[in-house]
Amino acid sequence: MIDDIRDDYRHCIPEFFPFRKSYTTFQSFLRMNSLSFHIFALAIFFLHHVEVLSAQSTERFTIPDSEISDRFMLLNRSSHWEPVSSELLPFRTYHTQGMTNVNGTWFLSTVEIIDRTTPLYDDPHYDRTPGQGRGHLILFCENGKKIKSIQLGEGNIYHPGGIDSDGRYIWVPVSEYRPGSRSIIYRVNAETLESTEVFRFPDHIGAVVRDTEQNR
Repeated sequence: MIDDIRDDYRHCIPEFFPFRKSYTTFQSFLRMNSLSFHIFALAIFFLHHVEVLSAQSTERFTIPDSEISDRFMLLNRSSHWEPVSSELLPFRTYHTQGMTNVNGTWFLSTVEIIDRTTPLYDDPHYDRTPGQGRGHLILFCENGKKIKSIQLGEGNIYHPGGIDSDGRYIWVPVSEYRPGSRSIIYRVNAETLESTEVFRFPDHIGAVVRDTEQNR
């Protein structure tokens, strides 16, 4: 399997992108509902290392964690975002949930809806039926070319959430498509794509994030 993945990587020829170094540190979980999912570098506020490019010179600076937190708290629905770059993905992305980058390769979590949930009015625990679907983790290059995809989840647990990476593993929560339900937390080897169930939790987990200070 490792050899197959390496063969696929040979076909990834990333195009020049001035913010590439910043992108490799960009770990986010963006929620978008568009089937024609575009990659936007919307989270300049969250980057620890930002490269400022000008015709005269290139200035590098570091944004302190406290300032990143302060800027994040100012965001609202009326906040203005400036797309840095956009790439149309030439493959089906379904209902996208999260995205992170490891060494120039993008990992996208998304849910494929097969049978939509419907409201439940007399159930004391759930507000809707479980529906039916498939959870996907898709790998693609910086130029948008798809490398591989794997499925995560089981039974009614098919809804991936926001993801993060520790550099070696991609951490993916997969839940039922309804609140107050169940979740499985997976770690996926970024090189081999081998998935391992880490633990289960009796509620819907919408996203996971790595604690860089405690390294956990």
